[in-house]
Amino acid sequence: MVEQHTLWTKIKSNGVKFLIGVFLGSLFYSYIFIPKHSIDYYAAEKSFLKAKGGNTIALNEVKKSVFNKPVYEKYKEARAKKQEAFNKLNFEIEREKTFVFPSFHFFWERFGGNTTDFIFGIFVLFMFFTNTRPKEWSYLFTGFYLSTKIFTYIWIFSRLDDFSRFTYYLMTIVSAAVIVYAVYLFTKYRKTRIQKLEAQKAQLQKQKKEIAKFAYINIPDEMNDEMIEVLDKNM
Repeated sequence: MVEQHTLWTKIKSNGVKFLIGVFLGSLFYSYIFIPKHSIDYYAAEKSFLKAKGGNTIALNEVKKSVFNKPVYEKYKEARAKKQEAFNKLNFEIEREKTFVFPSFHFFWERFGGNTTDFIFGIFVLFMFFTNTRPKEWSYLFTGFYLSTKIFTYIWIFSRLDDFSRFTYYLMTIVSAAVIVYAVYLFTKYRKTRIQKLEAQKAQLQKQKKEIAKFAYINIPDEMNDEMIEVLDKNM
């Protein structure tokens, strides 16, 4: 009965953690399933385009009625200046674009913030592997957090239309898993290296003590004070 209760407690605990993970994942990617605009917006846009088309037709009729007249020549001159300014503006817009952003300012705003979050995630993961013993779900949540940062990097440097959405999701998950494993290997190597250095230090101290013991036993009595002074300096 006790074993069944313990098993049920574990199932409930893991189930809650799983639901939290699903909720976080759904929360981050939920915007994809939300329409960019409402039905009323698209209806208004369609109505505007239709009205714009009618306006263009009416404007063409006006142009025909004043064709070769002085007022039409003034219109062509003003239109040419507007087109020249418009082309220059478009050139500057294209020149300032940085990846998918309208300027370097907006690119760096998103890149800098995401990089800060990414480094923080790596730091937390590093702390988990070195200084604490958190539960498995802590690694899972941190790994998922890093995957969202990787997804943002992909979004920053591309238009997200080169591959399918599933491919991007798979790329972020695999990348996060690789990062978590890389941090794990690094911390494991670091721990092993520290342990080796500590073992070498302990072995060296042991050898020093053996040498001191041998020297103290075998040197003449009149040299005891000198030997003690030498040992004090080197131990």
